[in-house]
Amino acid sequence: MWVSSDKQDLQKQEHLLLKYAQQHDLKVNEFINIEISSRKGTKERRIDELLDRLNDGDLLLVAELSRLGRNMFEVINIINQLSENGVEVIFVRQP
Repeated sequence: MWVSSDKQDLQKQEHLLLKYAQQHDLKVNEFINIEISSRKGTKERRIDELLDRLNDGDLLLVAELSRLGRNMFEVINIINQLSENGVEVIFVRQP
């Protein structure tokens, strides 16, 4: 998964995630683009779709923490929901 509106940034994030997956012998099934927009709800940004599609035992790769939500509160809530559903989250680029 990666997040951005800039096509070049999307490509960089995709490359980063694929490189990480290759280095750790992980299979990437798909990318789900989500938007970080203060004007759109979770459905329009595809957060709801992301949460619905991931299941117990799945692994979610995220380029960096700031790409998962609009603010820290939202990021923490999303991580909690994923954790409760048995989804492991890895942030590839740590600050």
